[in-house]
Amino acid sequence: MDVDPSKLEPRLLTLEARLEDFDCGDVDLNEFLLRDALTYQDQYLAKTTLLYFGSKLVGYYTLSCDAIRLDVSEKNFFHRRKQIKSYPAIKIARIAFIKDCQNKGCGSLILEVVKGFVHKINKEGAGCRFITVDAYSERKEFYLKRGFKYNIHKDYKENAHPSLRFDVWTWLHKSTGSE
Repeated sequence: MDVDPSKLEPRLLTLEARLEDFDCGDVDLNEFLLRDALTYQDQYLAKTTLLYFGSKLVGYYTLSCDAIRLDVSEKNFFHRRKQIKSYPAIKIARIAFIKDCQNKGCGSLILEVVKGFVHKINKEGAGCRFITVDAYSERKEFYLKRGFKYNIHKDYKENAHPSLRFDVWTWLHKSTGSE
């Protein structure tokens, strides 16, 4: 299947969605979509967006609210006047695509969508500085190549999946040339 990432159609997960044929090659990601995503949504824990190419479900991503702690060495860089214990974030809880769509730019497109979503949140009245992800070890390079950095605060040292963050404010100001 030749998929053009720009032609993906997002739809929020509903009870009516047909999910049983979805297979991204990862049991955990498949099971989350089939067994847990609606419950997470119903309990206001996370929101899942399905991605269709034509009439075929080819992927999904799940977002939730998050907060991260910064290491003492980083705090002066991010906020000089007051000590902030945690910084608001949106967490990419899951991203998955069927095998035919993997390594074709779909994941990169989703990161751009999430950046735009966070920018919109900031414009409409809530602060959100970071995008976070607890990456599978084999996928961390994907995020690092796209500007994510390791969370170095001691709270993240023991995570099974590397905790990464993307600074939306810095990205936005670098891309617009403003300070």
